[in-house]
Amino acid sequence: MIKLFAVDLDDTFLDKNDNMSKENINAVRDLVDAGVKVVLNSGRTEVLMREHIHDLGLEDFKHVAINGALILDVKGENKLISYFDKSSYENFIKELRAENRGFFCYHENGIMYENADEKLMRHIERFHTLKKACEGDTLSLDKCCRVAVVRENEEDVPHLRALAPKGVYTTARPYGECVSYMPDGLNKANGLKVIMDEYKITADEVASIGDQEVDTYMFDISKYGIAVKNSDDKTKEAADIVLPRTNNENAFAYAAYKYILKDEDKLKHG
Repeated sequence: MIKLFAVDLDDTFLDKNDNMSKENINAVRDLVDAGVKVVLNSGRTEVLMREHIHDLGLEDFKHVAINGALILDVKGENKLISYFDKSSYENFIKELRAENRGFFCYHENGIMYENADEKLMRHIERFHTLKKACEGDTLSLDKCCRVAVVRENEEDVPHLRALAPKGVYTTARPYGECVSYMPDGLNKANGLKVIMDEYKITADEVASIGDQEVDTYMFDISKYGIAVKNSDDKTKEAADIVLPRTNNENAFAYAAYKYILKDEDKLKHG
């Protein structure tokens, strides 16, 4: 029996306009009513995560923000569980400055950015909101759990990946705007495992759903790793199940009713 469903937001639960469909919202409520803990697991920061948690009525559960770095508890205290080595972080920031790169850094209270252009600000606004984003000296941060750097084009990605300090890995959404850098051990599974342990839930009792490489870490500790139809090839290869629907076709609701709740009647209308 699945007791916890870990859910990526962007291009998985949310549609192309970052909206939640009525069908997906209803599926969340049906899952909760059936005793399933629905845990949002996203690269987004706290502010936007809180909005979705409240809109979905999931305040009683803990969630994962910043790709596993932050355990988000809207009824208690948040916990930052992973961040850069201070020395490596400082050297990396200096290297980005030397190349005149636009970038931003995630920390406990939001985002700090440097050398911002329109592309960088657009990325922050879409995925993280400008409410807790500010320009500043990123070397002044005590702890940083993720750095995102604007890429000029697809050909720029290999060079940006090569800049990663030792002990840091990178992710890049195909044709996206940024390359992200995160400490080894920081991934969505890292954060999800903390919540699973607290709830005393095993991997055989977990399902997860996503669309890109960073989500496959969740698949590794889930009975069912579910990829939406619009997933990249690596994610589909890693998944146990590849859905016939995209995020714009209520893929989450389809997965919930077919594989978790096994409700064929609602599946027809989801």
